[in-house]
Amino acid sequence: MRRRLPLLLAVAIASASLLVGGAGAFPRPPWRKHPLMARWLANSASYGVLATLSGTGAPVGGVVSVADSPQAQDGAGGAGGGGGGGRLFAYLSPMDETTRNLAADPRVSLTLTEASTSAGCGATDPEDPTCARASFLGEARRLADGDEAEAAKRALFSKHPAMEGWPDDHSFTAYEVVVREVHLLDYYGGMAVIPAADYYAVETPADDGAPPQTAVLAVA
Repeated sequence: MRRRLPLLLAVAIASASLLVGGAGAFPRPPWRKHPLMARWLANSASYGVLATLSGTGAPVGGVVSVADSPQAQDGAGGAGGGGGGGRLFAYLSPMDETTRNLAADPRVSLTLTEASTSAGCGATDPEDPTCARASFLGEARRLADGDEAEAAKRALFSKHPAMEGWPDDHSFTAYEVVVREVHLLDYYGGMAVIPAADYYAVETPADDGAPPQTAVLAVA
């Protein structure tokens, strides 16, 4: 039994690292790393709810498919391949109530959840704090025709190939949610508020692979 314990512990730690860190170019970060977790959600979530304000001031939410900008070679976000740059894009039509609201008031809240990632949250309920979610507060701006809009569409079409075939007469346009702050819940203990400067500045991926302490102690 003494000889097997180190091996079992090593397997348990490795398994915990996979569960916490995930796989691929941008692994799921440990819950303590709040700005990085917000960036991971921006990169990994397939869709979210974009809340706008109607003409009467009432909040209106709409489901939108999202993609983030590529990670820059220098870590600043914008150029290069993959994703993880942190700039959040959506492809919206003026026929949608959400888009019409933006013309009068650009303030938005975009809520993303780990439940809409490819791995999801398994049997964990999406409202459970360990199923990460974040609201990105800021303004949505329409990206005019040009290099910036084309880059946003490339990111969107890469993640959502069906978009490229959406009807031209619906006048879909790329929008960016310019983040002012992020409200994140990714574990027990309450919400973290992340300033825009911290959200945009974090380098991705920057996960050191360390599993949460509770995952290791539960096995030991």
